Amino acid sequence: MKDPDKCDAIIYIAKFQYRVVKKDKNPFKFKDLAVYRPQRVVPRITRQGGLFTIHSNPSVILNNGVEGVAELTSFTISKDYRSKLLSEHSYYGVNAAALFPDLGGLSAFVNWTIESKEYWRYPDIESTPFG
Repeated sequence: MKDPDKCDAIIYIAKFQYRVVKKDKNPFKFKDLAVYRPQRVVPRITRQGGLFTIHSNPSVILNNGVEGVAELTSFTISKDYRSKLLSEHSYYGVNAAALFPDLGGLSAFVNWTIESKEYWRYPDIESTPFG
């Protein structure tokens, strides 16, 4: 992730009306907007839960008025909080090494750890069981 402090991040949460199941022969022949869960053929897809959308017309903007979208919600993570959120997620094991179980994910995590000095930081804890 490059320069997380320079802009806000937006997360979209969508509920779709249609789902393409694996018994369908070719998801590329689907003519609407739908969600598709591919077979678990590589560890990265398995680890991430590998859920994709199929768009018959990729130039159509995804919003609540589009056929196939039952509900769409978004929220913004401020640029001031992005670095801290990355650190908090990493503390609980959600990081590039966990999400991308290959050499690229491990390398990205090690680089981020060294550059951000997260390895030497401790979480903000007011008290511990040891006093």
